[in-house]
Amino acid sequence: MGITLNAKEYSLRYTIRDGIELRKRLGRPGIQIMRDLMGLDQGGQMALTFDLDALVACITVGVRHQQKATEDTVTKWIQEHIDNGKLIGELVTPVIEALNAGRCFGFKLQGEEPEEGKEQSPETTLT
Repeated sequence: MGITLNAKEYSLRYTIRDGIELRKRLGRPGIQIMRDLMGLDQGGQMALTFDLDALVACITVGVRHQQKATEDTVTKWIQEHIDNGKLIGELVTPVIEALNAGRCFGFKLQGEEPEEGKEQSPETTLT
């Protein structure tokens, strides 16, 4: 999974150790981190707000195998992304996909495949 920040493409990779670090750093379970990143409230409904603290932490941890970056550096990259008229969601999606692929929180979110012409439901199941 890749993410473009600071005019550079970074690969995102997460291990179980990274999941433990993120849970400790953010002080919440992995499923809550995923919900907060996706902008979902406790009932699974779209809250339309993204947890920027979680996004910064996840990107910092995800790119460190390729690029040593501090949270301050990642915050600057995200600010540049926004200042260039881009959306936060463009960053959230690859982070969620990479966290999910790595199963770093001990589970994988399974969404239903959307039918032709229909939007994908935000409901997910754990596997």
